[in-house]
Amino acid sequence: MSRLNQDAREQVTFLCEKLCGKNGLKLVDQDGHFGDLRRLNIHHDTQYDFESLNSEAACLDQDPPFLFYPLPQEILNRYPLDPQGFKDGYFFEYNPDIPSTLKLRIDERTRGACSFVSEWATRFRPGLPAGTTSLLDIVKLEEISHPNPFLLESSFFGYYWIPSIYWDTYPSLEPERQDNQYTFSQVTLQTFQPLVGKEDSILFGEMGALLSGLKSRVNQPKVDDEQVQEALSNDPSMASDFELAFPDEEHFPVLMLSYVGPQHGRLFYAYMDGKQLIIQQSKLYGFEKKSTAPVELFARMLLSRPLALPDS
Repeated sequence: MSRLNQDAREQVTFLCEKLCGKNGLKLVDQDGHFGDLRRLNIHHDTQYDFESLNSEAACLDQDPPFLFYPLPQEILNRYPLDPQGFKDGYFFEYNPDIPSTLKLRIDERTRGACSFVSEWATRFRPGLPAGTTSLLDIVKLEEISHPNPFLLESSFFGYYWIPSIYWDTYPSLEPERQDNQYTFSQVTLQTFQPLVGKEDSILFGEMGALLSGLKSRVNQPKVDDEQVQEALSNDPSMASDFELAFPDEEHFPVLMLSYVGPQHGRLFYAYMDGKQLIIQQSKLYGFEKKSTAPVELFARMLLSRPLALPDS
C-alpha cells in the first residue's frame, strides 16, 4: 500500500465521520446544505464546465485531471434511440405556475428524472454492433450489483432529519472487469435528493452519496470468486481477511449525477489528492420539461469511460 493510498483511506474515513449521519446534519443549514468546507481540507470548485470535456486530452489537461471520458456525441448520433421503443413514463413535467404539476413530492420528481436519464442512456438502440445490447457494452461499463464487494461499505441510501426525507442512489456503474480483475477504480453514481438544490452548494445527501462511493472504493476487499463474494455479503466482518482491491490507487475518482428539487440536475467530480478531497461541481440544469432537459449531456456523463493518468 502506498503512502498516498493510506492518506486517502484515512481522510475518507475521517470525512465520513464528520459529514455523514447525525454529525453531518449538525453542520448543514435549514435547507440541508453544507457551508464552507475548507476547514475539513475539502477543496470545492463550483460552476465547473463539464460540457467542455469533449476529448481525452481536454479531460487530462484539467487540474486535477478529469479521469473520465464522457461518451462522444458522435456515438449518440450514430445510434439514435428508437422513440417508439422508449417509454418516458418516468419523466414528470414541472411548472410552478400549473398546480397539477405540483402534486408530486420533490423526491418523486427527482427519482423520475434519474430514472429517465438511466433508461434513455442504457436502452437498446437500433444498429448496435452484434453482441451488444446497449451503449453500456460499447463503453464497457457494467452496473454494480449484489454481491459485488463494492456494496459492503454502504447501503447508498440515507435520510435527512426524518426517515421520510431520504436520498437514494441508482444506478452505480464501474468499468467491466476482465476475468473478474479490476483495471480501473473509477465509479459513476446517480443520486436523487428530496430537497431543493441551491446553486454552488452541496446538499447533505449529495455529500453522503459521494463519500459512500469513496469509502466503498478505498476499503473494497479483493474478492474475485462470486461464491466468496456472496459469503462476504452475508458476513461483512470477513472483509478484513482480504487484501484491498486497490492498494496502489491514490485518487479514487468518482463521477456523480445528482437530481435535486424542484426538478433540476447537476454534476460532481470527486478526486482524492493525498489528505485533500477535491470536489468539482457544475451549475444547476433544468429538468422541468422533457423537451428542454439536458438528457444527452447527462447520458454522456453517465456513460463515461475511465481514463488513466499519462504517467501510469
